[in-house]
Amino acid sequence: MRYLGLAGLVLCTSPAFSLDLAGAGEDPGLHSSSWWLTWGNDYQGNAPAISSDDFRTNRFDLGLRLGAWQLALDWSNFTARAPNRTDPVWGAEDPHAASRQGAGRIDELTASVLYRWGTLGPTGRWLALGPALRIDGRLGGSDLQKSVHTSTATHAVVLPYERDSLGFTPGMAAQGGLGTDILGPWMIQGRGAFLATTRAEVGAEASLRTGLASGASAVWIGPLYALREGSAGTRIARITADHERGWWLVAGIETPGLVLSVGNQLAGEDAVEGRITVRSVDDRAAVSPWPAEAEAGVIPWGNQPRANEWTLRVLVGLPSEDPWWSRLRVTLEGLRGELDLPNTYDMSGTIRRVLGGVQYAAWPTPATGPVFQPYVGVAAGIQRAEVHNEDSYGYTQEDLLRTAVFSQEIGVRLGWSAREWRSGVTASWAWVEVDRERRVPWATPDDAGETVLADDGAEGHLRWWVALGW
Repeated sequence: MRYLGLAGLVLCTSPAFSLDLAGAGEDPGLHSSSWWLTWGNDYQGNAPAISSDDFRTNRFDLGLRLGAWQLALDWSNFTARAPNRTDPVWGAEDPHAASRQGAGRIDELTASVLYRWGTLGPTGRWLALGPALRIDGRLGGSDLQKSVHTSTATHAVVLPYERDSLGFTPGMAAQGGLGTDILGPWMIQGRGAFLATTRAEVGAEASLRTGLASGASAVWIGPLYALREGSAGTRIARITADHERGWWLVAGIETPGLVLSVGNQLAGEDAVEGRITVRSVDDRAAVSPWPAEAEAGVIPWGNQPRANEWTLRVLVGLPSEDPWWSRLRVTLEGLRGELDLPNTYDMSGTIRRVLGGVQYAAWPTPATGPVFQPYVGVAAGIQRAEVHNEDSYGYTQEDLLRTAVFSQEIGVRLGWSAREWRSGVTASWAWVEVDRERRVPWATPDDAGETVLADDGAEGHLRWWVALGW
Protein backbone atom coordinates (compact mmCIF):
# COMPACT_ATOMS: atom_id res chain seq x y z
CA MET A 1 0.00 0.00 0.00
CA ARG A 2 1.12 2.63 -0.71
CA TYR A 3 6.34 19.03 4.49
CA LEU A 4 7.85 23.32 6.72
CA GLY A 5 9.60 25.65 4.81
CA LEU A 6 11.85 23.39 2.84
CA ALA A 7 9.67 20.32 2.51
CA GLY A 8 7.30 22.00 0.09
CA LEU A 9 10.07 22.11 -2.50
CA VAL A 10 10.33 18.36 -2.39
CA LEU A 11 6.83 17.83 -3.64
CA CYS A 12 7.53 19.18 -7.11
CA THR A 13 10.63 17.09 -7.58
CA SER A 14 10.02 13.93 -5.55
CA PRO A 15 8.23 13.19 -2.31
CA ALA A 16 10.14 12.33 0.87
CA PHE A 17 10.33 9.76 3.70
CA SER A 18 11.96 8.92 7.00
CA LEU A 19 13.21 5.38 6.58
CA ASP A 20 14.50 4.60 10.08
CA LEU A 21 16.45 1.33 9.94
CA ALA A 22 14.22 -1.55 11.06
CA GLY A 23 15.06 -2.67 14.59
CA ALA A 24 17.77 -0.06 15.28
CA GLY A 25 15.44 2.01 17.47
CA GLU A 26 15.90 5.49 16.02
CA ASP A 27 13.63 8.22 17.38
CA PRO A 28 11.09 9.05 14.66
CA GLY A 29 11.55 12.82 15.12
CA LEU A 30 14.19 15.30 16.22
CA HIS A 31 12.89 15.46 19.79
CA SER A 32 13.37 12.48 22.10
CA SER A 33 10.52 10.34 23.42
CA SER A 34 10.29 7.79 26.22
CA TRP A 35 7.97 5.69 24.04
CA TRP A 36 6.60 5.73 20.47
CA LEU A 37 4.49 3.65 18.11
CA THR A 38 4.88 4.08 14.34
CA TRP A 39 2.93 2.81 11.35
CA GLY A 40 4.69 2.95 7.99
CA ASN A 41 3.07 2.30 4.62
CA ASP A 42 3.66 3.38 1.01
CA TYR A 43 0.02 4.50 0.71
CA GLN A 44 0.68 7.19 3.34
CA GLY A 45 3.52 8.45 1.16
CA ASN A 46 1.03 8.71 -1.71
CA ALA A 47 2.70 6.13 -3.92
CA PRO A 48 2.13 6.88 -7.62
CA ALA A 49 0.18 3.74 -8.48
CA ILE A 50 -1.56 0.71 -7.04
CA SER A 51 1.23 -1.41 -8.52
CA SER A 52 3.64 0.16 -6.01
CA ASP A 53 1.92 -1.82 -3.25
CA ASP A 54 4.89 -4.13 -2.92
CA PHE A 55 8.21 -4.83 -1.16
CA ARG A 56 8.12 -3.46 2.44
CA THR A 57 4.41 -3.03 2.06
CA ASN A 58 3.65 -2.45 5.75
CA ARG A 59 5.54 -1.97 9.02
CA PHE A 60 5.01 -1.17 12.69
CA ASP A 61 7.69 0.10 15.11
CA LEU A 62 7.59 0.25 18.89
CA GLY A 63 10.20 2.05 20.97
CA LEU A 64 10.57 2.23 24.76
CA ARG A 65 13.23 4.05 26.82
CA LEU A 66 14.06 3.36 30.45
CA GLY A 67 16.84 5.73 31.44
CA ALA A 68 19.84 4.98 29.25
CA TRP A 69 18.34 1.65 28.09
CA GLN A 70 16.17 1.37 25.01
CA LEU A 71 14.01 -1.43 23.58
CA ALA A 72 13.11 -1.33 19.86
CA LEU A 73 10.75 -3.65 17.98
CA ASP A 74 9.95 -3.63 14.24
CA TRP A 75 7.38 -5.82 12.45
CA SER A 76 7.66 -5.59 8.65
CA ASN A 77 5.69 -7.33 5.91
CA PHE A 78 7.49 -7.97 2.59
CA THR A 79 5.97 -8.92 -0.76
CA ALA A 80 7.47 -9.49 -4.23
CA ARG A 81 4.66 -9.60 -6.77
CA ALA A 82 6.81 -9.53 -9.92
CA PRO A 83 10.38 -10.42 -8.97
CA ASN A 84 11.47 -11.17 -12.57
CA ARG A 85 11.54 -8.17 -14.92
CA THR A 86 10.76 -9.83 -18.27
CA ASP A 87 8.93 -8.63 -21.38
CA PRO A 88 5.23 -9.55 -21.63
CA VAL A 89 4.19 -12.39 -23.93
CA TRP A 90 1.27 -10.95 -25.88
CA GLY A 91 -1.39 -13.43 -26.89
CA ALA A 92 -0.88 -15.58 -23.81
CA GLU A 93 -3.63 -15.91 -21.23
CA ASP A 94 -1.42 -14.01 -18.76
CA PRO A 95 1.14 -11.89 -20.67
CA HIS A 96 3.05 -11.20 -17.42
CA ALA A 97 3.25 -14.77 -16.13
CA ALA A 98 7.05 -14.90 -16.51
CA SER A 99 7.48 -11.73 -14.46
CA ARG A 100 5.50 -13.32 -11.64
CA GLN A 101 7.63 -16.45 -11.42
CA GLY A 102 8.84 -16.77 -7.84
CA ALA A 103 6.39 -14.23 -6.45
CA GLY A 104 5.91 -14.52 -2.70
CA ARG A 105 5.92 -12.89 0.71
CA ILE A 106 7.71 -13.06 4.06
CA ASP A 107 7.40 -11.25 7.41
CA GLU A 108 10.21 -10.08 9.69
CA LEU A 109 10.25 -9.21 13.38
CA THR A 110 13.42 -7.39 14.51
CA ALA A 111 14.17 -6.50 18.13
CA SER A 112 17.12 -4.79 19.80
CA VAL A 113 18.15 -3.71 23.29
CA LEU A 114 20.50 -0.71 23.25
CA TYR A 115 22.45 1.23 25.87
CA ARG A 116 22.94 4.94 25.19
CA TRP A 117 25.75 7.35 26.00
CA GLY A 118 25.16 11.08 25.60
CA THR A 119 22.16 13.41 25.30
CA LEU A 120 19.22 13.14 22.90
CA GLY A 121 17.34 15.97 21.18
CA PRO A 122 17.65 18.27 18.14
CA THR A 123 21.08 19.50 19.25
CA GLY A 124 22.13 16.46 21.29
CA ARG A 125 25.07 14.09 20.85
CA TRP A 126 24.63 10.40 21.52
CA LEU A 127 25.69 6.85 20.70
CA ALA A 128 23.74 3.66 21.49
CA LEU A 129 24.51 0.00 20.80
CA GLY A 130 23.44 -3.49 21.87
CA PRO A 131 22.33 -6.96 20.75
CA ALA A 132 19.57 -7.62 18.21
CA LEU A 133 17.45 -10.57 17.07
CA ARG A 134 15.64 -11.04 13.75
CA ILE A 135 12.81 -13.57 13.25
CA ASP A 136 11.42 -14.28 9.76
CA GLY A 137 8.62 -16.48 8.42
CA ARG A 138 4.83 -16.42 8.58
CA LEU A 139 4.04 -13.76 11.19
CA GLY A 140 0.56 -12.54 10.23
CA GLY A 141 1.38 -10.06 7.46
CA SER A 142 -0.85 -11.76 4.89
CA ASP A 143 -3.87 -11.67 7.20
CA LEU A 144 -3.35 -7.98 7.94
CA GLN A 145 -3.01 -7.04 4.26
CA LYS A 146 -6.08 -9.06 3.33
CA SER A 147 -8.22 -7.39 5.99
CA VAL A 148 -7.07 -3.88 4.97
CA HIS A 149 -7.66 -4.50 1.26
CA THR A 150 -11.07 -6.00 1.99
CA SER A 151 -12.13 -3.03 4.13
CA THR A 152 -10.95 -0.51 1.49
CA ALA A 153 -12.37 -2.45 -1.49
CA THR A 154 -8.97 -2.65 -3.22
CA HIS A 155 -7.40 -5.52 -5.13
CA ALA A 156 -6.49 -8.56 -3.06
CA VAL A 157 -2.81 -9.54 -3.04
CA VAL A 158 -2.64 -13.35 -2.90
CA LEU A 159 0.94 -14.56 -2.56
CA PRO A 160 2.43 -17.70 -0.99
CA TYR A 161 4.82 -17.44 1.92
CA GLU A 162 8.40 -18.23 0.99
CA ARG A 163 8.60 -20.14 4.25
CA ASP A 164 5.98 -20.90 6.89
CA SER A 165 8.49 -21.95 9.54
CA LEU A 166 10.32 -19.38 11.63
CA GLY A 167 13.99 -18.52 11.33
CA PHE A 168 16.01 -16.89 14.13
CA THR A 169 19.13 -14.78 13.48
CA PRO A 170 21.05 -12.87 16.19
CA GLY A 171 22.91 -9.67 15.46
CA MET A 172 24.14 -6.30 16.71
CA ALA A 173 22.54 -2.85 16.37
CA ALA A 174 23.88 0.69 16.84
CA GLN A 175 22.69 4.24 16.27
CA GLY A 176 23.87 7.75 17.04
CA GLY A 177 23.50 11.41 16.23
CA LEU A 178 25.00 14.88 16.44
CA GLY A 179 23.05 18.13 16.21
CA THR A 180 23.78 21.84 16.50
CA ASP A 181 22.03 25.21 16.22
CA ILE A 182 22.60 27.28 13.09
CA LEU A 183 20.63 30.52 13.48
CA GLY A 184 17.71 31.15 15.81
CA PRO A 185 15.33 28.19 15.57
CA TRP A 186 17.25 26.73 12.60
CA MET A 187 19.26 23.62 13.35
CA ILE A 188 21.09 20.77 11.60
CA GLN A 189 21.41 17.18 12.75
CA GLY A 190 23.32 14.19 11.43
CA ARG A 191 22.19 10.63 12.22
CA GLY A 192 23.41 7.12 11.62
CA ALA A 193 22.09 3.60 12.27
CA PHE A 194 23.57 0.14 11.77
CA LEU A 195 22.33 -3.43 12.11
CA ALA A 196 24.27 -6.59 11.22
CA THR A 197 23.32 -10.25 11.68
CA THR A 198 25.27 -13.49 11.86
CA ARG A 199 24.10 -14.28 8.30
CA ALA A 200 26.45 -11.46 7.17
CA GLU A 201 23.44 -9.24 6.44
CA VAL A 202 24.28 -5.56 6.91
CA GLY A 203 21.88 -2.62 6.94
CA ALA A 204 23.01 0.95 7.58
CA GLU A 205 21.66 4.46 7.09
CA ALA A 206 23.18 7.94 7.32
CA SER A 207 21.09 11.11 7.14
CA LEU A 208 21.41 14.87 7.47
CA ARG A 209 18.37 16.87 8.60
CA THR A 210 17.94 20.63 8.71
CA GLY A 211 14.91 22.60 9.79
CA LEU A 212 13.12 24.57 12.49
CA ALA A 213 12.93 23.19 16.03
CA SER A 214 11.33 24.64 19.13
CA GLY A 215 9.34 23.38 22.08
CA ALA A 216 8.43 19.77 21.34
CA SER A 217 7.79 20.62 17.67
CA ALA A 218 9.89 20.73 14.52
CA VAL A 219 9.85 20.64 10.73
CA TRP A 220 12.82 19.22 8.86
CA ILE A 221 14.17 17.90 5.54
CA GLY A 222 17.37 16.31 4.28
CA PRO A 223 19.14 13.53 2.36
CA LEU A 224 19.52 9.93 3.54
CA TYR A 225 21.61 7.08 2.17
CA ALA A 226 20.41 3.52 2.76
CA LEU A 227 22.99 0.72 2.57
CA ARG A 228 21.74 -2.85 2.18
CA GLU A 229 24.44 -5.51 1.74
CA GLY A 230 25.16 -9.14 2.54
CA SER A 231 22.86 -12.12 2.66
CA ALA A 232 19.35 -11.57 4.02
CA GLY A 233 17.60 -14.51 5.61
CA THR A 234 15.11 -15.01 2.75
CA ARG A 235 14.92 -14.36 -0.99
CA ILE A 236 11.99 -11.95 -0.61
CA ALA A 237 13.95 -9.96 2.00
CA ARG A 238 16.90 -9.73 -0.42
CA ILE A 239 14.61 -8.41 -3.17
CA THR A 240 13.25 -5.81 -0.73
CA ALA A 241 16.77 -4.78 0.30
CA ASP A 242 17.72 -4.22 -3.35
CA HIS A 243 14.59 -2.09 -3.73
CA GLU A 244 15.43 0.14 -0.73
CA ARG A 245 19.16 0.67 -1.37
CA GLY A 246 20.32 4.15 -2.42
CA TRP A 247 19.72 7.86 -1.87
CA TRP A 248 16.46 9.18 -0.39
CA LEU A 249 15.09 12.61 0.40
CA VAL A 250 13.39 12.67 3.82
CA ALA A 251 11.11 15.24 5.44
CA GLY A 252 8.90 15.42 8.49
CA ILE A 253 6.79 17.48 10.82
CA GLU A 254 6.50 16.77 14.53
CA THR A 255 4.29 18.19 17.25
CA PRO A 256 3.73 17.18 20.86
CA GLY A 257 2.59 13.58 20.65
CA LEU A 258 2.64 13.20 16.84
CA VAL A 259 5.21 12.84 14.03
CA LEU A 260 4.38 12.71 10.29
CA SER A 261 7.21 11.82 7.90
CA VAL A 262 7.25 11.07 4.20
CA GLY A 263 9.86 10.30 1.59
CA ASN A 264 10.98 9.09 -1.79
CA GLN A 265 13.99 7.38 -3.27
CA LEU A 266 15.84 9.78 -5.57
CA ALA A 267 16.92 7.15 -8.12
CA GLY A 268 16.69 3.45 -8.82
CA GLU A 269 13.38 1.94 -7.78
CA ASP A 270 11.72 5.29 -6.91
CA ALA A 271 10.38 3.75 -3.70
CA VAL A 272 7.82 5.75 -1.71
CA GLU A 273 6.84 5.59 1.96
CA GLY A 274 5.01 7.52 4.64
CA ARG A 275 4.89 7.14 8.42
CA ILE A 276 2.63 8.21 11.28
CA THR A 277 3.95 8.13 14.86
CA VAL A 278 2.24 8.67 18.19
CA ARG A 279 4.66 9.26 21.05
CA SER A 280 5.27 10.68 24.50
CA VAL A 281 6.30 14.30 25.04
CA ASP A 282 9.35 14.51 27.27
CA ASP A 283 11.41 17.62 26.47
CA ARG A 284 10.82 21.24 25.56
CA ALA A 285 13.65 23.19 24.01
CA ALA A 286 14.06 26.97 24.25
CA VAL A 287 11.22 28.87 22.60
CA SER A 288 12.06 30.79 19.44
CA PRO A 289 11.01 34.44 19.05
CA TRP A 290 10.10 33.64 15.43
CA PRO A 291 6.42 32.56 15.39
CA ALA A 292 5.97 29.58 13.09
CA GLU A 293 3.09 27.26 12.35
CA ALA A 294 2.68 24.12 10.31
CA GLU A 295 -0.48 22.94 8.58
CA ALA A 296 -1.25 19.51 7.19
CA GLY A 297 -4.48 18.82 5.38
CA VAL A 298 -6.56 17.46 2.54
CA ILE A 299 -8.60 18.87 -0.34
CA PRO A 300 -12.08 17.38 0.10
CA TRP A 301 -13.56 19.45 -2.72
CA GLY A 302 -12.40 20.73 -6.11
CA ASN A 303 -13.79 21.17 -9.61
CA GLN A 304 -10.96 18.99 -10.97
CA PRO A 305 -11.35 15.34 -9.89
CA ARG A 306 -8.27 14.02 -8.12
CA ALA A 307 -7.71 11.47 -5.37
CA ASN A 308 -5.63 11.08 -2.20
CA GLU A 309 -4.60 14.73 -2.23
CA TRP A 310 -2.88 16.22 0.76
CA THR A 311 -0.89 19.34 1.52
CA LEU A 312 1.67 20.54 4.01
CA ARG A 313 2.34 24.22 4.60
CA VAL A 314 4.64 26.13 6.91
CA LEU A 315 3.92 29.72 7.95
CA VAL A 316 6.62 31.93 9.47
CA GLY A 317 5.77 35.30 11.00
CA LEU A 318 7.98 38.19 12.09
CA PRO A 319 9.34 38.53 15.66
CA SER A 320 7.36 41.74 16.09
CA GLU A 321 4.92 42.98 18.73
CA ASP A 322 3.46 45.48 16.27
CA PRO A 323 -0.26 44.63 15.80
CA TRP A 324 0.00 45.16 12.02
CA TRP A 325 3.25 43.37 11.23
CA SER A 326 2.43 40.46 13.56
CA ARG A 327 -0.47 39.49 11.27
CA LEU A 328 1.83 38.87 8.28
CA ARG A 329 3.14 35.38 7.51
CA VAL A 330 5.40 34.08 4.78
CA THR A 331 4.16 30.72 3.50
CA LEU A 332 5.63 27.74 1.68
CA GLU A 333 3.32 24.89 0.72
CA GLY A 334 3.59 21.52 -0.98
CA LEU A 335 0.80 19.42 -2.47
CA ARG A 336 0.72 15.90 -3.80
CA GLY A 337 -2.14 13.84 -5.21
CA GLU A 338 -3.25 11.29 -7.75
CA LEU A 339 -4.80 12.19 -11.09
CA ASP A 340 -8.23 10.88 -11.96
CA LEU A 341 -7.56 7.58 -13.79
CA PRO A 342 -9.23 4.15 -13.82
CA ASN A 343 -8.39 1.91 -10.89
CA THR A 344 -6.01 -0.49 -12.66
CA TYR A 345 -2.52 -1.80 -12.08
CA ASP A 346 -1.32 -0.41 -15.40
CA MET A 347 -1.77 3.36 -15.23
CA SER A 348 -0.67 5.96 -12.76
CA GLY A 349 -0.89 9.70 -12.60
CA THR A 350 0.48 12.12 -10.02
CA ILE A 351 0.31 15.86 -9.39
CA ARG A 352 2.86 17.78 -7.32
CA ARG A 353 2.77 21.48 -6.54
CA VAL A 354 4.94 23.87 -4.56
CA LEU A 355 3.82 27.41 -3.72
CA GLY A 356 5.49 30.31 -1.96
CA GLY A 357 3.53 33.36 -0.85
CA VAL A 358 2.24 35.64 1.89
CA GLN A 359 -0.78 35.55 4.16
CA TYR A 360 -2.38 38.37 6.15
CA ALA A 361 -4.74 37.83 9.07
CA ALA A 362 -7.58 40.09 10.21
CA TRP A 363 -6.01 40.31 13.70
CA PRO A 364 -3.08 38.77 15.64
CA THR A 365 -3.27 35.31 17.16
CA PRO A 366 -4.27 35.60 20.84
CA ALA A 367 -1.74 34.41 23.44
CA THR A 368 -4.44 32.46 25.28
CA GLY A 369 -8.02 31.44 24.66
CA PRO A 370 -10.04 30.63 21.55
CA VAL A 371 -8.67 31.40 18.09
CA PHE A 372 -10.94 32.85 15.38
CA GLN A 373 -8.77 34.40 12.70
CA PRO A 374 -9.96 35.18 9.13
CA TYR A 375 -7.18 35.70 6.59
CA VAL A 376 -6.37 36.23 2.91
CA GLY A 377 -3.36 34.93 1.00
CA VAL A 378 -1.65 34.88 -2.38
CA ALA A 379 0.98 32.47 -3.65
CA ALA A 380 2.83 31.42 -6.81
CA GLY A 381 4.89 28.40 -7.74
CA ILE A 382 5.28 25.37 -10.00
CA GLN A 383 3.00 22.42 -10.70
CA ARG A 384 4.22 19.10 -12.10
CA ALA A 385 1.77 16.49 -13.39
CA GLU A 386 2.43 13.23 -15.20
CA VAL A 387 0.65 10.12 -16.41
CA HIS A 388 2.31 6.90 -17.53
CA ASN A 389 1.68 3.23 -18.17
CA GLU A 390 2.94 0.94 -15.42
CA ASP A 391 3.09 -2.06 -17.79
CA SER A 392 2.90 -2.33 -21.58
CA TYR A 393 -0.82 -2.23 -22.24
CA GLY A 394 -0.71 1.40 -23.35
CA TYR A 395 -4.01 2.35 -21.76
CA THR A 396 -3.12 6.04 -21.63
CA GLN A 397 -1.13 8.63 -23.49
CA GLU A 398 2.01 9.25 -21.44
CA ASP A 399 2.75 12.87 -20.69
CA LEU A 400 4.66 15.16 -18.34
CA LEU A 401 3.74 18.79 -17.78
CA ARG A 402 5.42 21.52 -15.72
CA THR A 403 3.64 24.84 -15.48
CA ALA A 404 3.58 28.01 -13.40
CA VAL A 405 0.66 28.17 -10.96
CA PHE A 406 -0.95 31.04 -9.04
CA SER A 407 -3.31 30.89 -6.06
CA GLN A 408 -5.60 33.35 -4.27
CA GLU A 409 -7.01 32.12 -0.96
CA ILE A 410 -9.50 33.21 1.67
CA GLY A 411 -9.99 31.25 4.87
CA VAL A 412 -10.46 31.15 8.61
CA ARG A 413 -8.27 29.64 11.32
CA LEU A 414 -10.05 28.16 14.34
CA GLY A 415 -8.49 26.67 17.45
CA TRP A 416 -7.22 27.20 20.97
CA SER A 417 -4.18 29.07 22.23
CA ALA A 418 -2.42 28.33 25.51
CA ARG A 419 1.04 28.74 26.99
CA GLU A 420 2.13 25.19 26.10
CA TRP A 421 -0.16 24.35 23.21
CA ARG A 422 -1.63 26.19 20.23
CA SER A 423 -3.53 24.20 17.63
CA GLY A 424 -6.76 23.93 15.63
CA VAL A 425 -8.20 23.64 12.14
CA THR A 426 -8.20 25.86 9.06
CA ALA A 427 -10.91 25.95 6.40
CA SER A 428 -10.24 27.85 3.18
CA TRP A 429 -11.33 28.36 -0.43
CA ALA A 430 -8.73 28.96 -3.15
CA TRP A 431 -8.86 29.85 -6.83
CA VAL A 432 -5.92 28.29 -8.69
CA GLU A 433 -4.76 29.39 -12.16
CA VAL A 434 -2.17 27.63 -14.32
CA ASP A 435 -0.04 29.08 -17.11
CA ARG A 436 -0.50 25.99 -19.32
CA GLU A 437 -3.60 23.80 -19.50
CA ARG A 438 -3.54 20.18 -20.64
CA ARG A 439 -5.71 17.05 -20.72
CA VAL A 440 -4.73 13.56 -21.90
CA PRO A 441 -6.97 10.71 -23.13
CA TRP A 442 -7.11 7.17 -21.76
CA ALA A 443 -8.96 4.00 -22.76
CA THR A 444 -9.32 0.60 -21.10
CA PRO A 445 -11.20 -2.44 -22.44
CA ASP A 446 -14.23 -1.27 -20.42
CA ASP A 447 -14.21 2.51 -20.55
CA ALA A 448 -12.66 5.64 -22.06
CA GLY A 449 -12.18 9.26 -21.03
CA GLU A 450 -9.60 11.93 -20.32
CA THR A 451 -7.73 13.18 -17.28
CA VAL A 452 -6.78 16.75 -16.37
CA LEU A 453 -3.07 17.44 -15.96
CA ALA A 454 -3.51 21.17 -15.38
CA ASP A 455 -6.45 23.55 -15.56
CA ASP A 456 -7.85 26.60 -13.76
CA GLY A 457 -10.25 25.82 -10.93
CA ALA A 458 -11.42 26.22 -7.37
CA GLU A 459 -10.36 24.10 -4.38
CA GLY A 460 -11.63 23.69 -0.84
CA HIS A 461 -8.97 22.98 1.80
CA LEU A 462 -9.34 21.57 5.30
CA ARG A 463 -6.17 21.62 7.42
CA TRP A 464 -4.99 20.84 10.92
CA TRP A 465 -2.54 23.45 12.22
CA VAL A 466 -0.13 23.60 15.14
CA ALA A 467 2.24 26.28 16.43
CA LEU A 468 5.92 25.34 16.24
CA GLY A 469 7.00 27.84 18.86
CA TRP A 470 5.16 29.22 21.90
